Amino acid sequence: MSLPDPVLVALSIPGIDRSRFGAVIEAFGPLPIDDQVELANRLIGARGQYLVHRMFECDSEAAQGGRRKRLEAIGKAAGRLLRLLHRDGADPQPWNAHPAATLALPELCRVASEHRPKQVWDPPQGLSLLGAMLADLAKVGDQTEVIFPSPFPKTRGGERRQGRTASADLVHRLIDIYDDVRARFPRSGPAPAFGRPLLQFVRAGLAFAVSPPPEFTDSDGRCYRPWEANFLEADLPETSRITDDAIRGIFDRRRPQTKLKKRLR
Repeated sequence: MSLPDPVLVALSIPGIDRSRFGAVIEAFGPLPIDDQVELANRLIGARGQYLVHRMFECDSEAAQGGRRKRLEAIGKAAGRLLRLLHRDGADPQPWNAHPAATLALPELCRVASEHRPKQVWDPPQGLSLLGAMLADLAKVGDQTEVIFPSPFPKTRGGERRQGRTASADLVHRLIDIYDDVRARFPRSGPAPAFGRPLLQFVRAGLAFAVSPPPEFTDSDGRCYRPWEANFLEADLPETSRITDDAIRGIFDRRRPQTKLKKRLR
């Protein structure tokens, strides 16, 4: 189906298949142009969250837990270096540097001039900057939970494999989008309920979310696969992967939350 220009602009993001959004509109029902744009943006946002979640599932090195551990290790190493740089128990200030460092200043200056001949290295100032940087790194290492928050709740068994999977979370988001937009435009279709209209929308939304970005060719003629393709689950829209009963289960589990939201409104 042909899409209005504002909707095409919203969908002009690398990796997004515009034709699959047409199927979403057909499944949902008629909407004003501005609200088609909003629906497109919400689906793009759900797709982005799904990709981030998939990265956590597929690559342990890219997971926040791995980043937190590495940053914590860097902070601890910086703290140890800071203690070695200064006298035992002394305030970590430049004037309290350990003799092992201060007596080695001439050699430090010579080594620095060999590696960076165009830079003039002032030994006292260099030690001061080094100490300040180590102190900052040690402080940042204590803030790993804030810098790299976990997307999953912490429990006794750890945070791995806790919470919804990426695919289930995507279905949950699509149902939320369907519910919200349908409530605003009741004439666009039947009231939110589990049935064929909801299933058609969810499967069209799944196809939109996992649409693979096209391969690209560099100046040397070499073909590359976009990084997103490594995390997309192309079979999600198939009923053999996410069954109608699975969608029903997600729909039923979110109903208490929906009732609570309506009361708060």
